Amino acid sequence: MLELSNISKSYQVGPTRLDILKGAHLSVAKGDLLAIMGKSGSGKSTIMNIIGLLDRPDSGSYHLNQRAIEQYQDDELSAARNELIGFVFQSFYLLPRQSALENVMLPLRYRDSPPAESKERAMMMLEKVGMASRAHHRPNELSGGQRQRVAIARALVGNPSLILADEPTGALDPRVGKDIMNLFIDLNEREGMTIVIITHDPSIAERCQRTVIMADGYLEEA
Repeated sequence: MLELSNISKSYQVGPTRLDILKGAHLSVAKGDLLAIMGKSGSGKSTIMNIIGLLDRPDSGSYHLNQRAIEQYQDDELSAARNELIGFVFQSFYLLPRQSALENVMLPLRYRDSPPAESKERAMMMLEKVGMASRAHHRPNELSGGQRQRVAIARALVGNPSLILADEPTGALDPRVGKDIMNLFIDLNEREGMTIVIITHDPSIAERCQRTVIMADGYLEEA
């Protein structure tokens, strides 16, 4: 469902051009639970931004659900990002003045979904992640683990093809992080969700079906 082939990406920093990706290849099948590991500065964020349609490669090809992503215009990329990918971030990125329910509804608002339908769908996702009883709480009334569960519900609400999680347990204590990882595994095993987790934590990677290592601008199967 996801195929990166010979992906290269460089950035100009003052007079120096930094080659971050030098021909990376990655194949992810539907239903995979994959960890991408690497040291700080190895290019994990760059590959995540390309997979998540937040940045474009300088060269190479990217197919998502058999779509040739590099041919898309910016507005098409925005639409594909909303429809195909659910994001989970280390810092949650919940709107502080909105309730958990309103935060989960947000991706559907961008699609102009009917409010009643969006609310019903968002409540279903909060129930799925064990947060229905906190639907009307704002983020500052929730623990870190609860906020991440709300963020996962928001990622799921649009029925994406791919969940892309960037250090999803990095801001949590180990016990809560283990609970969040259990939730990802449950979503993968019970519902067949395709999940890619960017992490530096070997304990997270070892619980995934596959691990690839980002090093020297390339991805290699662990």
